[in-house]
Amino acid sequence: MEPLCERIVDALVTRLKTITEDGGVTAWYTADAVIRSPAWGMHCLDPSLAEGATIYTLSPDDEDTEENTFTSTRAMLGIDLTIAQRFEQAWESSPLTTTLDPDRWKVQNRLRDDARRSLRGDLKVGNTALIIQIPLVDLSSEETFVEGWAVVMMRLVVTYTFQDAE
Repeated sequence: MEPLCERIVDALVTRLKTITEDGGVTAWYTADAVIRSPAWGMHCLDPSLAEGATIYTLSPDDEDTEENTFTSTRAMLGIDLTIAQRFEQAWESSPLTTTLDPDRWKVQNRLRDDARRSLRGDLKVGNTALIIQIPLVDLSSEETFVEGWAVVMMRLVVTYTFQDAE
C-alpha cells in the first residue's frame, strides 16, 4: 500500500476533479485537468486549451511528523495548489476604453472560492480524517500574472493523525 501522504494527495486530486460549473452555486468553473508536478511553472500550462479551461496543479512538500503517543503519529503535509484558467482578454491592453465582466481579478476570486468549497467537505483516507487549512492565497499581479492565464496560488496544510500500523 502507498504511504499515507501519497494516498492523501491522490484523494485531493480526486476531490478537485469533481469541481463542476453550476453557475456559482457550488462552483463557477469546471476543473478540466488536475495534475501533480514537483513545482508549478509554464510546463503545467497547455496553451492549446480553449478560453475558460481550468488546470489545477498540486505540488506536495515533505511530510513533517511527530510522535503523538506510543502508537500514533501526528503529521502535516504542505501542498502548493496553483489554479490556472485560460484567460485571453483583449481589453486588458486598454482597460480605460473597454470593460469586461468578469475581469481577471473576478475570475481569480471565483477560482479561489471553487477550490475552497471543494476542500471544505469531510475528507478521509481510510479511517484517517484530514484537517485542511489554507493559510496563504496569492492573487497579486506580481506573483500571478501570466499572459493568457488567470492564476491563483494557494498553500494548503493537511494535518492528520495516524496509527503507526498505517
